[in-house]
Amino acid sequence: MTDQAKAPSRSPGFHLWHAALAWRAAVQDTLGERLTATQFFVLGAIAWHGRRGAPTQAEVAKSAATDPMTTSQVVRALEQRGLIIRRDDPKDSRTWRLELTPAGRDELRACGALVREVDRRFFAGVDVSHLEALHAR
Repeated sequence: MTDQAKAPSRSPGFHLWHAALAWRAAVQDTLGERLTATQFFVLGAIAWHGRRGAPTQAEVAKSAATDPMTTSQVVRALEQRGLIIRRDDPKDSRTWRLELTPAGRDELRACGALVREVDRRFFAGVDVSHLEALHAR
């Protein structure tokens, strides 16, 4: 039996998983009642893709690393709050195109500043080369 099979705590992936959970919890604590972490990531994915035109809901799900059902629920909630607009794709009636509203852009900008501060605190002691390795993934 390998060391990793004997003790998950010997696995770098185990520690990475727990670090990711801690980071996400810190993001959620910081965002508070404004947005859920998933809503923030979906808004960010819409904005990122939106530089080239309104993305599909499937593109946003892939970028935000959320499953299609969760993405659909989050998109409905964001639309109800007036942060995004969901439009039919003129080329495919089964597809939604997503756009940020001005309120959505403002909320993303404000929450983005909060999340950047979480990143600054969370990764303060991490060697720059390790952070660069994360960016390369």
